[in-house]
Amino acid sequence: MEKEELSQLASDFREAIERVIEKRNDPYDMLLGFPRGKCGFASSLFQRYLHEQFGEEVLYVTTPRDCPESHAWLETDKEIIIDITGDQYFDRKNEFFCNIPVYVGALDDFHKAFGKCEKSYYVEHGASPFKDDSSLKKDKTYETIINEMSLMVETETDDK
Repeated sequence: MEKEELSQLASDFREAIERVIEKRNDPYDMLLGFPRGKCGFASSLFQRYLHEQFGEEVLYVTTPRDCPESHAWLETDKEIIIDITGDQYFDRKNEFFCNIPVYVGALDDFHKAFGKCEKSYYVEHGASPFKDDSSLKKDKTYETIINEMSLMVETETDDK
């Protein structure tokens, strides 16, 4: 998938999350406080979306435990960063400052500041035979975001 298409999808996914929050449709308040502290959750949902809807295998990237700040984002096999929550760092005055809501591009100074990160591919949804309460809540939140994206497409089509 090309960078431009990834950028559009990332922006649309972020917009869908914001609409779910605005409409108070977050079934379990799992997006409460978004984007602050929701980078891992939002990135894992977007990773799932790219995998299920487009067959895209992107890496989930997370900071090492010894990093002074924690963050998560996605990365393609072409080393394109996909970050839909970087603006949670808008109030930092150091190398961890970022005010960009959706970043899709090459490794930049902000992401370099986190050091050597851990990377993992998407684990097929439902791969575990055990469904705990948090995974059920995550599923429902994901479905709510996907439904919102469908509504966005319908609205866009009606406007044309």
